[in-house]
Amino acid sequence: MSAAIASRAAERDATQPGETFVRLAGWAGIGALLAYFVAFGFYLLAGPPPAFTDGGRFVAYAGDHGALIISAALAFGVDFAFLFVWFTGVRDLLRRPGGVWTSISDIATYAYFAGVAIAMVGFGALIGAVVSAQVLGDPAVTRALWFGSFSVLHISLLPLALTQAIYAVAVLRTGALSRWTGWLGAIAALGAVAAAPAAYGGAGFYSTLGLASVLLSDLPSLAWNLGAAISMIRRRAT
Repeated sequence: MSAAIASRAAERDATQPGETFVRLAGWAGIGALLAYFVAFGFYLLAGPPPAFTDGGRFVAYAGDHGALIISAALAFGVDFAFLFVWFTGVRDLLRRPGGVWTSISDIATYAYFAGVAIAMVGFGALIGAVVSAQVLGDPAVTRALWFGSFSVLHISLLPLALTQAIYAVAVLRTGALSRWTGWLGAIAALGAVAAAPAAYGGAGFYSTLGLASVLLSDLPSLAWNLGAAISMIRRRAT
């Protein structure tokens, strides 16, 4: 019986090139979510930073919690590595209908990879803030790198929103993946667009440094990642 099942699976993969990689990319999407929660957990363990106006306390905070902050940044790097694999699988599915969808899927991929690369720069700046606090003890440099880190991360919302909007339209029109994941992509795109103006908010709740950006952008994006990844893995049964 197991041999017959394996044979049918092999025949299905032979008639649909790339299905094995698509499922592997789906698992990479799951790995990305796990890495995200590990990274965010490290960041939460560091606790909230003190008032940014108190340079001495802020430098002490960054230096004393440096190991947790750097661990969070590196874990986000692992998250991004998984995302590169995951979205390559998504791109392969979006391209399959051919025609205009080939170019559209390429635009989504370029935008997504650009957004991930921007975010990687942001977390690199966060590590720089910790190193500045521990080596230089300079409040001005430490806070500048910290602010720069979150500002760069905020910029990554714009290409991310473009990718999610394209994904939503492509999946709803072509059925490349489960259509309910297309609606998740649309919600995530709206969340990213809603979070973008927070850049004008200074340091309050609705700001680049505030919790609103996480609630509006990260949570819908995580739901989109998870839904698409599950849909990719479940293609084995279709």
